[in-house]
Amino acid sequence: MRRTFIFLFFLLLAGCGTKQPAIMPALTLDMGTPDYSLFQVMELSGEGECAGTDVDPCMAEAVFKVTQETTANPMKLLEVQSTVKEVRGYNKQMTFKTGEMYTLRYEVLKVNPSDVISWKFAGKE
Repeated sequence: MRRTFIFLFFLLLAGCGTKQPAIMPALTLDMGTPDYSLFQVMELSGEGECAGTDVDPCMAEAVFKVTQETTANPMKLLEVQSTVKEVRGYNKQMTFKTGEMYTLRYEVLKVNPSDVISWKFAGKE
């Protein structure tokens, strides 16, 4: 009786030998570098001279559209070539749709206020 109970218990844990169909993801997100060729940058702007402090951060702004719907983390779209203290922006995955115009703004804090900052957005200067 005890062996039968243990056997039935293990069958119950194993799901009685039936398999459920695998659930396929609806969307697979690539957490690596976004495909810059999908981004059409219309305008890049930012302050030429800026303090780059918490009170007066440097601003970087990108206006763009995409040629194909894509999902990307906006922080991976901005490349700062200079050494900086911190970049503040949108640190989450966002979906960009074709036919829409987007504007992303970033705040950049400098290590040294006299440093000159250079940056790219989606590979464009």
